[in-house]
Amino acid sequence: MGMARTQLLLEAVLPRDLAILAHIYIHPVASNASHIASVGHWELCMSIEDVDDGLFGACHGGHYEIAQLMIANGARSMTEGLLVAAENGHSHIARLMSANGACCHAIATSRALHNGHRDTGLYIANLCGIVRCTCGKLIAEH
Repeated sequence: MGMARTQLLLEAVLPRDLAILAHIYIHPVASNASHIASVGHWELCMSIEDVDDGLFGACHGGHYEIAQLMIANGARSMTEGLLVAAENGHSHIARLMSANGACCHAIATSRALHNGHRDTGLYIANLCGIVRCTCGKLIAEH
């Protein structure tokens, strides 16, 4: 999306002066698909060309709808999405990545558990019948 269109979208919901400040703030990130998706700039996500980078950012930030958009637009990096979602405790995103063919569930389980996201780790472990973490401990011991 062109920056002029972004300015118009901002002006539709903000007073003009505030829209200009917001536009100046988001302008430097407008070319970084991962960052745009990670912070949840939905309107800017509509024009992301590197959809795999956008998917990574959406999974990192926990933005389910943006992750769905990236998948609909052709993203294929489901395993990377699963791993970053697990690291950040986003079980709803982990579920979406699994449903779309992600693998490496044992590593994702381990990353979730070792980052303090027990619920996400247990969800992924139960989804795939994983009994032991990659560190050797039983999942129930975490």
